[in-house]
Amino acid sequence: NNGSVALAWTAVRGETNYVVRDNDGFIADVNGTQFTVANPAAGTQTYVIRYREFGANVDITCSPGINAN
Repeated sequence: NNGSVALAWTAVRGETNYVVRDNDGFIADVNGTQFTVANPAAGTQTYVIRYREFGANVDITCSPGINAN
């Protein structure tokens, strides 16, 4: 609860605005394909990227990735 979680996703064709959510609900509106969650909630969180398509919500569930630097 004192770190951060970096999220990145592949753009959906024609979309630039997304909503980032976790188990507790709304986190942020994002214009782009990256967002860093500062001080995430304690415990295991599932992050979802949401956008609108034809008037309906579409969710992309984030899965962990490996950042090899």
